[in-house]
Amino acid sequence: MDDTNIRSWASRLKSYIPTFGKRDKMANTEEFIATDTIIDRYADVKVLQKTLLRFKFPKETIKVKATKADCLKVQLPRKLTPEEIENVHAALKKAKEVDSEEE
Repeated sequence: MDDTNIRSWASRLKSYIPTFGKRDKMANTEEFIATDTIIDRYADVKVLQKTLLRFKFPKETIKVKATKADCLKVQLPRKLTPEEIENVHAALKKAKEVDSEEE
């Protein structure tokens, strides 16, 4: 078989078998799936991360996305408890008050 004959044979096989020659895309395991949504008009990513570190979440497991001006979506190993969410809101409010006093 010469080179052109092999190519035509391969192209016929490719057209005959639909999945032959197609590569499947790899699964995206790093997809962002929010476990909690923090809605606060004083939302600040740095303050939120510091607060979550105080709750003993490892830094590399905390992923935050800002979706709106006052909304933060957080991906954590587990959901936050209602008490932790209250503490987050209190920390965000306190940080805003400290910023206001400095100005």
